[in-house]
Amino acid sequence: MVAKGAYDLNVFNTSRYGRFNSKDEKDYSTTDLSNAAKSYFRTDTGLRQRVPTGGTLSAYYTSTNEQLLGVYGLRKQRDRNYVTVELAQSLLKGLGDKEARGAIANALLAVHDSEEGRNLAISQVVLEVIRAYWTLEVAQNNLAVGHKILGMAQEVLRREGVRFNQGISQGVDVDRARLAVKQREYAVLQYERDVAVAQERLVLL
Repeated sequence: MVAKGAYDLNVFNTSRYGRFNSKDEKDYSTTDLSNAAKSYFRTDTGLRQRVPTGGTLSAYYTSTNEQLLGVYGLRKQRDRNYVTVELAQSLLKGLGDKEARGAIANALLAVHDSEEGRNLAISQVVLEVIRAYWTLEVAQNNLAVGHKILGMAQEVLRREGVRFNQGISQGVDVDRARLAVKQREYAVLQYERDVAVAQERLVLL
């Protein structure tokens, strides 16, 4: 939008007032039409568009109101309205288009900065997605390994129970195996929580 601003349409409205001389009404000739206008009020309303050469292309509507003095047989007031299409181009290289070139250069810099910022933001998001994906992969692998270790601990507890019933092992061995199962169950719960958090993070990104 900033870059296009240098060539956007400019809606303008200008007004001007002019007086040709300071004669009084009595000093005007009733037959001489030269310099008959005492004053005028002019309003221009239209559109202006810059062109790549540094010039401007304008189309505007003009309304004028002239006060006439001392002209016998003519109206004292005259209104004129007309449309003008105007192409203005400076012929002095480096002067007429200096402002336009400066605005375009600033606009291009702004676009470059915005593109750099956008690319940086995209790179950061992509990096976060990659990181979240592999975090989820690691969490799922940890959960799978945790289940295997839990199964092994449960098998050790089962065997220690059988050995205790056969009088081969002692009760402390069974308690130790039961504690190992509890620890592995807690680790599995932690891994499940890590998986859930990683999934939510990836979906959010």
